[in-house]
Amino acid sequence: MHDATVIHPTRDLRARRLDHMLALIDMEAADQASNHTVPLAKKPRPRATRRRLWAKIEAAVTAFQLASASCRPPRRARYATALAVALVLGTPATAAAAADEVGAPGRVVAMMIHTPGSDDMSLAHGSITVRKGGAKLEVYQWGGTACPASKLSDAQVTILAGAFHNRGRTLITPRFKPGEVKDVRCLVGFALGAG
Repeated sequence: MHDATVIHPTRDLRARRLDHMLALIDMEAADQASNHTVPLAKKPRPRATRRRLWAKIEAAVTAFQLASASCRPPRRARYATALAVALVLGTPATAAAAADEVGAPGRVVAMMIHTPGSDDMSLAHGSITVRKGGAKLEVYQWGGTACPASKLSDAQVTILAGAFHNRGRTLITPRFKPGEVKDVRCLVGFALGAG
């Protein structure tokens, strides 16, 4: 009976050479790590063969480095681009662009939602009133012409409604930006905590 499996002699030879090369590399790495010589189990390959194998390995590594480098510009180029953009825009390169302000923690004591039929919908889509510490109240709005960049999703509004309903047990720390209208705080985020 004939065996259907045929082993290609060239592939088998390449596999053995690769295994031997990897064994040599492992032994050389162990030799360098332990700082003493390790006797080789097999006769080393001629220098010309080792040079060709190392050349192939170096070519593969270089090709990999070039392929990965083409996906993303070098770090120095990224920083240079960021600096150029910052200089063109007239902002310092290290400053963050209008970071959010963080309000003091408090409790949601009032919540107003404007529906599309409301005359106030164009000014703001909604607002919450937060009591801080004693009796000081702060109003935070979202949406509309007062806060065009501040948009809350339905899920976020539902979370705020839950904070209002559980105001005796929930503290809110609002994050805001100044609005388009004077003295308006636009709610851009919030953190809830037990309290």
